[in-house]
Amino acid sequence: MSDSSELPDIVNHPSHYTDGKIECIDFIEDQGFGFHLGNAVKYISRCGKKNPKKEIEDLQKAKWYIQRAIDHPDNNFSKYPSLKIKPAEYCHEKKMDDILANAMECICVGSLGMAAAYIDLYIKQKGETKND
Repeated sequence: MSDSSELPDIVNHPSHYTDGKIECIDFIEDQGFGFHLGNAVKYISRCGKKNPKKEIEDLQKAKWYIQRAIDHPDNNFSKYPSLKIKPAEYCHEKKMDDILANAMECICVGSLGMAAAYIDLYIKQKGETKND
């Protein structure tokens, strides 16, 4: 029987959120994101990691939450973010594609329409790659 301390903690620290030094939830809380933007960040962060076959679906979910954030702007940020984690540092730790890192940066500064456009660009490029 193997030591349980060696097993991944799929409830408290799932591997698709803990790659790199910064855990997804820590970044979301640090930035003070509300429900919609927190979920968008979650889906961008895990795309292609939790289930590689659902990478595009995860990004479509992120876009859906970004649209909800646009439609409900009063729910996007908490009043007291700490902002200790730099978005670029988080994206680097997650080995995030440059286009998705740009989307994440846009979310962090409140440029949600641009974030959605970057996600669209990434999805389009992924579709073109599959058709080559």
